[in-house]
Amino acid sequence: MQVGVLGPVVARREDRPIDLGAPKQRALLSALALQAGRPVPSDRLIELLWADDRPPAVIASLQTYVAGLRRALEPGRVSRGRSTVLITTPLGYALHVENDALDARWFAAMIDTVHRRLSRRGTGVPRPPDDLGVAAISDLRTRLQQALASWRGEPFAELRDHPAVQAERARLTGLRLVAIEDLALLRMALGEDAAVAEELSSWARSNPLRESLWALLGLALVRSGRQSEALDAFRQIRQTLADDLGVDPGPVLQELETATLQQAAGLWWAPADAPAHQPPGYVVSGDHAGSHSHHVSAICKRCSRARKKW
Repeated sequence: MQVGVLGPVVARREDRPIDLGAPKQRALLSALALQAGRPVPSDRLIELLWADDRPPAVIASLQTYVAGLRRALEPGRVSRGRSTVLITTPLGYALHVENDALDARWFAAMIDTVHRRLSRRGTGVPRPPDDLGVAAISDLRTRLQQALASWRGEPFAELRDHPAVQAERARLTGLRLVAIEDLALLRMALGEDAAVAEELSSWARSNPLRESLWALLGLALVRSGRQSEALDAFRQIRQTLADDLGVDPGPVLQELETATLQQAAGLWWAPADAPAHQPPGYVVSGDHAGSHSHHVSAICKRCSRARKKW
């Protein structure tokens, strides 16, 4: 059985959707999935499902929804037979599914595996590690594309804005941005610079303070022959950081702007087993380069096979 919470909660058995029943039963499955296999006490489930709007016999209501959800998840279970999916423990109720059968858990593991591999690249202008060839880069790209395709909307959509729910949503949303950035880097290594620049533009506007995203946008722009727009992007993130946080950009953005102004060859890296990525021939005019030069001193820088898409 598979359970999906990266959007409205869904469950499948042998690739067939399961009718989860009433809204509260759906919310119950989300609340159990939130704990990813750990027991959830009844009082915590009540808090997640009803908050301050609790029915008079709330314990009885919870037990009714537990029984209903068990029937939906295990229709072949004999009456009063022992459940193997939604189990009862001394510490509360728990959802037992395989690690990669819960989309949020699989999603996080996939992104973490790829990011750890890419994190070996070190500092400086963003690029994949030198030991990654085209085949390995293509494989990592496919994994991230599969992970991102499992995102169907707001995680745990049936649950209220409880602090624990908000924290998990924020964690998963952050991982999604990590995957978007890592995928952009991999796609640039495969020559998809122009397409990456277009896609990252909207993500950067939605995340105006995320330096790593703006750095990749600027890199994609310059590799696409759009140095002027890359410099504009660096100037925009610099101004936003100064206005909102009172800080200068970090070393990666600083090095990228300097490299762009100098049209450094290091911007056009490529996998070792691929033809070198040649600059597209765009040259920053003297006037334009001059208009930016005064800023240089300020900013002078496979886990297991993917499961079925959700």
